[in-house]
Amino acid sequence: VPGPWLYGVFAVIAPVVAIEGRFLSALGRSAALTKGYRWPCLFYLLSVAIIVVSLNVPLALLTGILASLLAPLGATLSALLALLAFLILFALFLPIAALAAPVLYVRLRELKDDPA
Repeated sequence: VPGPWLYGVFAVIAPVVAIEGRFLSALGRSAALTKGYRWPCLFYLLSVAIIVVSLNVPLALLTGILASLLAPLGATLSALLALLAFLILFALFLPIAALAAPVLYVRLRELKDDPA
């Protein structure tokens, strides 16, 4: 399964670039950090994605209900208000997904680079 495996290999490219400032060697550094932990990295990132999606599905349903309740205001206005409500609520869960790779990077640094 090369696609998911490659995702595990390159799971921490963004933190390597942002924290270590490695631009050209970010692919190699990510591969080095994830070596031996690629499948656990992939499963961690998939679990975070499942959590975020499972939190957003009820939000989508609630905003659909909101749009139907606001239907007397007009289709366009009710859809815009429901979309605005969804985006505000979605922003509450966005940090969960945004922190997945940096948390993984820190853990891999502890496992790989820590001399203790």
